Amino acid sequence: MFNLLNVQTTEYAEDTELIVDRSFALILANLYFVSEKNKYLNQFKMKKKMITFISIIAVAFVAFIGFGLYKAKELTSIHIVKSVTIQGSKEEVFNMVRNLNNFPKWSPFLAEDPTQKYEVKGTDGTVGAQYHWNGNKGKDIGYQEIVSIDTFKHVGMKCDIQKPFVATPTFDYYFTETANGIEVKQDFKVESELVPAFFMWLFGAKASMEKTNQKGLDLLKKAVEKKL
Repeated sequence: MFNLLNVQTTEYAEDTELIVDRSFALILANLYFVSEKNKYLNQFKMKKKMITFISIIAVAFVAFIGFGLYKAKELTSIHIVKSVTIQGSKEEVFNMVRNLNNFPKWSPFLAEDPTQKYEVKGTDGTVGAQYHWNGNKGKDIGYQEIVSIDTFKHVGMKCDIQKPFVATPTFDYYFTETANGIEVKQDFKVESELVPAFFMWLFGAKASMEKTNQKGLDLLKKAVEKKL
């Protein structure tokens, strides 16, 4: 009788231990499942946030490019008109512009880069004469050429810019005698393709051109009036 009881007790203990082990294993499995589930959910949330962030950046980039190309269309043809009134004779003012050897006296580019090298080719003051420049350690290269002259009234020039970008702008100078002096009107035009125009919009090139052109006329006024 005692032995039978002992056997039953032993079997009960073993069953209890087995149940505990299985329960513990089940708890561990559940904990692992919950942990993996949370890990997966966290990864999913992170991926979702990343996709949302990338999508926002992509949409903003496309919108920026679209807006930039829209604005660039306005810059495929740039027309800037500036003027200045100078105290001096029409001969002095006209010759200061017509004679390319005088350009260093009022060049806004030479004022910004005094080390710029320049050379006048052809017969100065006549159609076909050219002013070549090389500045900013070889990063600014090009030339301007006189294409038309109407004595005391008009000087037309075209430019061939090779660096830092390629462009062929034109400058027309008109001279008018007024009660306050000689008015010099500068008519600047340049044509560009859409992509170069986009970068001009991006870097605010038109505003820079307007500033530079006005600075050139102000230096022209100073150069003529300094001689008086």
